[in-house]
Amino acid sequence: MGFIAHEAGHARQRTLNPNQGLDHLTLNKRAFYEAEAFAFEAGIIRLIGEYSGINATILPLGYKYDLEPWVENWINSTSIKTDDPYQLHLRGLAVIWGAIIMDPELLDLKSELIQNHILSPESMMKLYDYLIYKKSNEIDNYVDSAIYHFKLNKGQIRKSILSRGGAIPEEGFFEQLYSLFLFP
Repeated sequence: MGFIAHEAGHARQRTLNPNQGLDHLTLNKRAFYEAEAFAFEAGIIRLIGEYSGINATILPLGYKYDLEPWVENWINSTSIKTDDPYQLHLRGLAVIWGAIIMDPELLDLKSELIQNHILSPESMMKLYDYLIYKKSNEIDNYVDSAIYHFKLNKGQIRKSILSRGGAIPEEGFFEQLYSLFLFP
């Protein structure tokens, strides 16, 4: 479902804003398109979770992995790998976090993230819609700024992810799709 939702995010972007620059893809634009698709993916998966009563974003209690080092390692390795312009998916994840942290147009999402440590499906879709209407000539600088703010706010991101701990051993869907836990 995550893969289908991700690809549907790409398809929807191409339909709603074909002028976003698909004809001239810089590496930053490619990372931005991944950020858009990740936002759509997270929104769809969380919405399905609300309908089905299954929260797929809870980190399992007492899981066979020690989650604190896992999250710490993900944040640190992503911070390093975002310097590689070919790490499009990792850069896309960093862009989502950085956008919420730094963009004054997304202050309501930043407040929700600070308060709840996670964004609702509606907020993820709002982020997605906001990103797909960015102008092509704004994307390169936006990606650079968002990644900078991702790196600058690793502690806040770590706190948000780790605060989603479950109360039931092995609750959640960590093994099936661990990327679900890496979205704001």
